[in-house]
Amino acid sequence: MNEEEFDKMMEERYKDGSNFVRYGEDDFENKRAIDRNNIIPSARDPTIWKVKCMVGRERNSAFCLMQKYVDLKSLGTKLQIISAFALDHIKGCIYIEADKQFDIIEACKGLTTIYSSRIATVPKNEVSHLLSSRITRNEVSEGSWAHVKNGKYKGDLAQIVAVNDARKRATVKLIPRIDLQAMTAKFGGGVSLKKNSTPAPRLISTSELE
Repeated sequence: MNEEEFDKMMEERYKDGSNFVRYGEDDFENKRAIDRNNIIPSARDPTIWKVKCMVGRERNSAFCLMQKYVDLKSLGTKLQIISAFALDHIKGCIYIEADKQFDIIEACKGLTTIYSSRIATVPKNEVSHLLSSRITRNEVSEGSWAHVKNGKYKGDLAQIVAVNDARKRATVKLIPRIDLQAMTAKFGGGVSLKKNSTPAPRLISTSELE
């Protein structure tokens, strides 16, 4: 499963109306009755470990570990971990709940995006802060403007025409940088010369592309 397939699956699983989704107002009265002290971790709770992983593959790594847990359990083997999760605002690591470091090393065997040799415990007094809700502000909205960071269009001004929050992607509109002569040579059977320079931005009419 590649990253795009994973994002699509997670979007489908947690869309509005899904059985996997619970909202903040669900059982609100019952939640108000819970003493805040009861959610503060105690010395008897399992340890949460911070484990290094490939940057940009945090959610995928946590998901693959959970999937491995489910698959092995169905075969009669249980990994000695309790949970695994990733936080969107923390890059390059996932968090695994387990009693022993050895259990994490064993659980992560075969998962190439998780570096189980680089593990550190999360202090008990930092757990509640780690798991506290974060209010995020979506800085990308339809109709706003942004600059492209990488690639051929690096630095170019683009207008955002669509935003997919679930997949963390946006569709933009910008002035194209197309080398029409190179395209003509390529698709007309000629030899396209490699150029180091990037074509200048220029509006192109449909007649030029015919």
